[in-house]
Amino acid sequence: MRPLPPEAVLLLAAPLAALTLGWALFHRLWPRKTHIPILVSCAVVTGVAWSLAWRVLAGGGMEGRLFSWVAFGRVSVDFGLRVDGLSASVLAMVSLVGTLIHVYAAGYMEEDPGFSRFFLYFHLFFFFMIGLLLSSSYLQLYVFWEGVGLASFLLIGFWWHKESARAAAWKAFLVNRVGDAGFLVALLLMLGWTGTTRFEDVFARLPYASEGAVVLVAALLFWGACAKSAQFPLYVWLPDAMEGPTPVSALMHAATMVTAGVFLMARSWPLLERAPAVASAMAGVGAFTAAFAAFLAASRRDLKRILAYSTVSHLGLMIMSLGLGNLVGAVLHLIAHGFFKAA
Repeated sequence: MRPLPPEAVLLLAAPLAALTLGWALFHRLWPRKTHIPILVSCAVVTGVAWSLAWRVLAGGGMEGRLFSWVAFGRVSVDFGLRVDGLSASVLAMVSLVGTLIHVYAAGYMEEDPGFSRFFLYFHLFFFFMIGLLLSSSYLQLYVFWEGVGLASFLLIGFWWHKESARAAAWKAFLVNRVGDAGFLVALLLMLGWTGTTRFEDVFARLPYASEGAVVLVAALLFWGACAKSAQFPLYVWLPDAMEGPTPVSALMHAATMVTAGVFLMARSWPLLERAPAVASAMAGVGAFTAAFAAFLAASRRDLKRILAYSTVSHLGLMIMSLGLGNLVGAVLHLIAHGFFKAA
């Protein structure tokens, strides 16, 4: 891994600066202009993301430590950024599609009385997803993973005066907590087993771990991914999440939240290679979810629900692809789906 260039810090610094400026200044003085610093942030993130993707393509991955985050006993966790082929390719798609959806939202939400609040929530979601993709450890990824869940709750229930929106927000929040419990237990097992959650260190110690421990951790991570990426039986929250404003549906279904589970399992590829039973289960669950959701989509009349079940079906195909050992195919489908589903 090569060291990160200094501009990589802008991927997190630009959204944080835009959110701070938007909340402290624009939200109070010029609420109808809150989107201006946020759109500037999106442009900066997209430019840096595509620049880093080009560098990764030309010369390999990059990783850098920003500061020491947690240290107790033999456990030490650094906050860092990792940009390799997987994260650079997904980040390039998320940043570009996310920026286009931000621009679309500026017009779509123009007359909404909660315009300023909406853009702060919307960009918070974007920030957490960028952080998730850049994480260098499972613990760091988990923190941003939970941040994405919080922001999705705020956005799905944005029109809180509608009972259906409130119910959908709570449904998404609670179903995802069921999946996140698996991720949390896997994280604790990793800490006890290796004393670290950094991807490189965890994968390097796999040969010294028992087969049962590897299978258990992989299975728990997959359970977490099932909730975030709406796999059977934890898919039930995603169709109801269409209760949020249309830009929210576009961002969640195309470029961000629902792809987080697929990204987690792709990032955990070395674990899957040592846990073939979990990979086989992924292939089966993904195939069933893809067929089942396609049938549900064909039997619905509401356009947004048809799109929601379509998303569930495509996510099933991605999970199935990973389970069958086709990492490149799954990530390619993830990126292609991000573009066409947003449209």
